[in-house]
Amino acid sequence: MQRQLHLRGILLSPRHHQILFLVLVTVSLLGLCCCHQRPPADLTPDVDGVSSATGIYGGNVPPKKDAETTETRADTTGDVLVTGGVLAVNNVQYLPRATQMIQEAQERIVVVHFECNTDTTVAGLTDELLNAQGRGVAVQVLLENEVEDNTACVEKLTAGGIEARLDTPSLYTHAKLLVVDRQQVLLGSTNWSWKSMLENNETNVWVDNPTIAGFFEDYGKSLFEHPDQVPVLPRQQWEEGGVVTTLMDGDYFDQAVNRIHNADTRVYLLLYALNLDDKYPDSNIYALVDALIAASKRGVDVQIILEHSDYNEWLNEMNSKAAAALMAQCVPVRFDPDTTITHAKMLVVDDEVLIHSNNWGYGGLHLYHEIGLVLDDSAAVGDFVDYFQTRWQEATPTGAPCPEAQVRPRRHPGQAHPQPDRLTGQFETVKPQKNI
Repeated sequence: MQRQLHLRGILLSPRHHQILFLVLVTVSLLGLCCCHQRPPADLTPDVDGVSSATGIYGGNVPPKKDAETTETRADTTGDVLVTGGVLAVNNVQYLPRATQMIQEAQERIVVVHFECNTDTTVAGLTDELLNAQGRGVAVQVLLENEVEDNTACVEKLTAGGIEARLDTPSLYTHAKLLVVDRQQVLLGSTNWSWKSMLENNETNVWVDNPTIAGFFEDYGKSLFEHPDQVPVLPRQQWEEGGVVTTLMDGDYFDQAVNRIHNADTRVYLLLYALNLDDKYPDSNIYALVDALIAASKRGVDVQIILEHSDYNEWLNEMNSKAAAALMAQCVPVRFDPDTTITHAKMLVVDDEVLIHSNNWGYGGLHLYHEIGLVLDDSAAVGDFVDYFQTRWQEATPTGAPCPEAQVRPRRHPGQAHPQPDRLTGQFETVKPQKNI
């Protein structure tokens, strides 16, 4: 007896059964072809072998987002995980992030950098700038005039039609800035050199926001037109999952010293150079160091890591002098391993972090083109704190622990801050904020 098929209560004859079977087979084959078609040209394997689209918002399946903010975390291998907000970009994470930003640019790229080497690693970035120029993106690059390789970098870029130039000898450009489409900005300590991108300890922050990126694009364009002048720009803030505040040319001291004075729990400082230079006794560096000492004496957990080099004795002498002054006041200081260059510039105070291009020296605070951001985004601050604590475990104490009798107990909430011990001169009051 021939079988009959019931479909949703409808009795189908054998003839209908055959027709339905052919339809189902055809649909299945079409689906199989679609599922196994060749992936689009912009679908490339990531380093871990998982395919994802190279767009700024990632592959076909949205990655899991952090509950506190809109960004996706980046891991320590340097893989780029790509949805936006605020993101710590440290060490080898810089190169893939910068590359992706340039590749995704649609309208404009602004670069202001201290250094652009001619090594193959940086050549990859400058090639991406030329590719962007070729697809119609406006690219503008300003480099410091005293760095030897920068001339060759400018020549390469201008030969490809990019608007590139060296700055003026009258003002040192020490900023490290990449802005794309008035939407994304990447800044911090990383120079455009293979050593900085592949081997150094470096701290940077990526922000995906038009207010912050627009500020720094205007900053870069202003420097390009007038590198001998300090841009006049109003400070900008963005509040979403945390406050992000812009810093530029002379802003850093006020923002740092006020936070250290009011610190309650912790102050972590990670620096390439801390210069207590006798030639500049009026430098704000002394006020910053005094604030660190005062914070430590009132019971704040103050920890400082400085670069110690296996080849740069001038830098070692400078940082050793600063470390000795701090250790004499019971402030713990450690040196990084000699074989690793710690070029990072980062200050954590309680639940905020300052990421910046300046060292703690007279030039960085008073003379140079420098930039930075203040963040209280909880996820990003947590990443930077973890990064500091890892570096702290790797670092070597600079001297014997301070005798416990010399360490003052923690202050109670509401208790007045004691006056800082002076290293030199009278305590310098906080200057009013500049009109920038």
